[in-house]
This record gives sequence, C-alpha cells and structure tokens, in this order.
Amino acid sequence: MGIKKSLLIELERETQNTRRVLECLSDEHLLWRPHPKSMSVAELCCHVVELHNWESEALVKSVFDFKVDYKRLQTN
Repeated sequence: MGIKKSLLIELERETQNTRRVLECLSDEHLLWRPHPKSMSVAELCCHVVELHNWESEALVKSVFDFKVDYKRLQTN
C-alpha cells in the first residue's frame, strides 16, 4: 500500500471520528470561548473541518498550490 492510500484511509477514520464529535455539539455552545482571546467553539469546529478538507483535497492532486487551491471556511 502506498503512502497516499494509507493517508487517505487514516483521513477517513479521522473524518468519521470528527463528525461524531461535532454532531454532539449543540448550537447553544457554539459561541462559548474558554478565554476572551481564544477562538469560539464554532471557530474551532470550522478550523478542524478546514484541516480535513485541505488534507483530502491536497492528497488527491499531483500538485497543490496553496494560494489557488486552499479555500478558508467562514463562520457565521
């Protein structure tokens, strides 16, 4: 098994675990911050999902141009 296939399998496992944890969060907790300088729960969730999206997109391309291919998620 190649490294790319191995990473895709691991990414799928992590995606399932992340989805399970995110589904446990309720809307009422999304604005909570552990500290005034910290990201909110919603911002942290977006960041985690963004990491998964970035990795899955990068792994399937032969060339990944971060400036062109990377799309940042926005919280509302």
